[in-house]
Amino acid sequence: LQSFADLKVLVKDNLGQSVPRVLVRFTSPAATGASTNKPGAVNVTTDADGFATLTGLQANGFAGSYSVTVASGTATTSVALTNLKGEQTGFSVSASINPLAYGSTSTLVPAGGVSGAAVTYEFDDPAASTYCAITNAQVSVNKAGGSCKIVATNPGNANYNPITASITVSTIKGQQPAFAVVATPNSVVVGSTSALSFNGVLSSATSSATVDAASTSVCSINGTQVTALTAGVCIVNASNPGDESFNSATAAANLTVTKGSVGALTVHATPPAIVYGATSTL
Repeated sequence: LQSFADLKVLVKDNLGQSVPRVLVRFTSPAATGASTNKPGAVNVTTDADGFATLTGLQANGFAGSYSVTVASGTATTSVALTNLKGEQTGFSVSASINPLAYGSTSTLVPAGGVSGAAVTYEFDDPAASTYCAITNAQVSVNKAGGSCKIVATNPGNANYNPITASITVSTIKGQQPAFAVVATPNSVVVGSTSALSFNGVLSSATSSATVDAASTSVCSINGTQVTALTAGVCIVNASNPGDESFNSATAAANLTVTKGSVGALTVHATPPAIVYGATSTL
């Protein structure tokens, strides 16, 4: 709260002459409301020129108007004073997550200033809503690749003026949450095929798949069709390029390739019947 200069009064007699070396009593209101830092009565003696000065006077912890009573003998007067609201100090705001990814939320955390006050939040520029949204103290991302400046206001109270602080939250792309590749069936025999499908695909992105370098002898891919070449494990790597809100994502699927079964073996002899000593070719 604001400080006052010394409170100085001049004591005169009925003839208008200054009265030196008389007792003057300054009485401030109780400290339960607006008052000085010296509540109650303080006695001061006038100097040689008849002035009584109450020094070191300051506003106490309450804002508002009040009167200090000044008395000397039977003479009494009062001085009207006002304690102005003080300025808050040390107020700041932070974000629990910054930079903030698309699909996530961050909590604004105020610190300092008047405790118990309902802090409010707003954008420094309405255009910031292109990138961010605010609900109470929660910030979410409308668009990645930008930033928004948020102003926090502590309204103060009966004794302190409002104060503001600001923070800039950067928005970035999020991680795709559910991208996956599936081979159907996931177990095939040599020479057969399996079909690939993609789950959690962004509507604006096209997924693709390749055979892992360690599996090129086991299988091959044409579009979304996998062909089994030899027995083993075929590893398929899939990717999705993402979009303006999400980063690219990768996924993998394992396809088991087993040996195929051999059909019934038939043996033919030519000619089918021979005499003793002759031969036949199988």
